Amino acid sequence: MDDISGYSSKDLWAGGYSGNNIFLAHYNGYKWTRESDMNIRGELLDMSMDSNGNIWACGRNGMVLKFDKTKWTANTIKINHYSDAEYFLQSVAYYKDKMHLIGIVSDSKRMKNVYYYITGDMDSWTIADSVVSNSSSNKIKWGDWNLNVTDFGRLYSVGLEGIWAYSPNGWNQVYKVDSSIYGVSGINENYILAVGDFQQVLFFNGNTWENFVNLFPQIDRNFICTNVWTNGYETFIIGYGNVGGYLGTIIFHGK
Repeated sequence: MDDISGYSSKDLWAGGYSGNNIFLAHYNGYKWTRESDMNIRGELLDMSMDSNGNIWACGRNGMVLKFDKTKWTANTIKINHYSDAEYFLQSVAYYKDKMHLIGIVSDSKRMKNVYYYITGDMDSWTIADSVVSNSSSNKIKWGDWNLNVTDFGRLYSVGLEGIWAYSPNGWNQVYKVDSSIYGVSGINENYILAVGDFQQVLFFNGNTWENFVNLFPQIDRNFICTNVWTNGYETFIIGYGNVGGYLGTIIFHGK
């Protein structure tokens, strides 16, 4: 499974892939049941919920799914690319009355990646911006890994080279780094946490970002922190790497 979303601990959906097809399963508080009607090739990479309680999922080959509390419907966001290039929708989030998505065309044969920022609704999508990254141009305009909407209503994108905040004028980079950031969570403009490669745990106090890189001295320097959640009182950080000679996934909980 790649991601999970839902309404309560007794009403959850999980998405990913099984064999060559996408995987969708529902948990009712007692057991998981696979959605048998979604016989679609590919993989689901991210899930999100909008203000009306609809669950959205996106994935490989431009696939978008929507659950309206009764059934799943599927659509495809079409982008022109070479047939031997890989195209996928990496992340989806609801913000300001519409869905926001990060799309990527990874073209190893022509040694370039094309990044897309897409907005819209199920049957009406707009490529709001795009950027080409190759050997001669490596400009990045938003995070390529994940979209996060914080508790105080701000949209962030994270990925290679740092953190970007969304504004009506577009994406503004608020933190730059030579590696990748994978998750961000915050309760207000003066309390934001972000995590990434090499044990990175970042805290923003409203003025500056502080890196608590030595927060976990017991784990390997190359440990990757993949996501974070905080409510200002408690914080959960998830990651994976070498811990005491064992390669595995670890969840840290602090107050």
